[in-house]
Amino acid sequence: MKRVLLALALLGFGAGMASAVPTDLSDGVFIAHHDPAIVWSDFPPAGGWCAPYAQHQITSCDQQNPSVPVGPITTSSVVWYVLAQWWDEPKTWCLSEFGFGDFDPNIWTFYLTFGPCTPGDNLEISTGAWPGPNSGTAVTTTNIPWSGNFVPVYYFTGYGYGYGLIPLAPDPTQVPFAGFINCLTPPQAFAAACLPALGVGVPGEMCCSEPPAPEFPCCVGEDCVVVTERECVEFGGILHPEFPDCGPPNPCIIRACCIGTVCVDGFNEQQCVENGGVFQPDVPFCEATTCQEPTAACCVCEVCSVTTEQGCIDIGGVFYPDIPDCDPNPCTPSPTDNTSWGNIKAIYR
Repeated sequence: MKRVLLALALLGFGAGMASAVPTDLSDGVFIAHHDPAIVWSDFPPAGGWCAPYAQHQITSCDQQNPSVPVGPITTSSVVWYVLAQWWDEPKTWCLSEFGFGDFDPNIWTFYLTFGPCTPGDNLEISTGAWPGPNSGTAVTTTNIPWSGNFVPVYYFTGYGYGYGLIPLAPDPTQVPFAGFINCLTPPQAFAAACLPALGVGVPGEMCCSEPPAPEFPCCVGEDCVVVTERECVEFGGILHPEFPDCGPPNPCIIRACCIGTVCVDGFNEQQCVENGGVFQPDVPFCEATTCQEPTAACCVCEVCSVTTEQGCIDIGGVFYPDIPDCDPNPCTPSPTDNTSWGNIKAIYR
């Protein structure tokens, strides 16, 4: 119900935002990030604790720091952020939702200063125990959407006095969810591809949205599908990265290939043609065929015959490999043709 209410809140300005790529939030992740250069104090900076991040924004996954120190309040009070990140480009979205999994509440004390980082007004609906173990929150922008990459969606202040992890998890609502909803009408939801964990006095768990694995044709028997290498292995198939797609010609259909009068097994149509051969689609193996040198029209002056290329050369003719026969006669007399009539007569011997 909470997500329905928030989705209704963002419908008002979602209409018309139809740019396909910025609103495709696939493979987005949350990042837990602490920058020691952002120093906590009893007096929040102008604009609140979301504002300092702009002067210390990270732009790559290897810059993230998902850990906070443990120690006395004077040395371990920190500000840390939950960021939204995609691998390919800046995105535009209107709702961010996540929660915390189970963790020992004795390792960390949340100050009263925590909340959403939004570019404008927002509406937040949280579970009663937020922020605590097995709790969650959902925030929607109500006038200006989030836009960008490595963007803060939430901040927390507090200090650590134990050792352990605070894992991000789906918001434990009736339909648990952690991810993002775009601003289209109707809105589209995208689950986060990775959820990190903040390390309190220990290394945290990092997240990063990575480019999708490349896909290639995969042959499972004679069936061809375009999948990743891992998926092809799972299917028990054979990957063919040398081919761009499943054709036609289908790279998984293996037949006999005639290269001149020599038959070769194990070629698909493209491989056969690339090797100067003639693909035999109805002949599965060489033992079922005898390769013969192809014949075509051969012109000696206006006289046409069907012969092999070498046979045409032997009688001084011009070979036309793309013309299979002499009906209609492709040969036309030429006054400059010096072909001997003796060779023409040889055709009919």
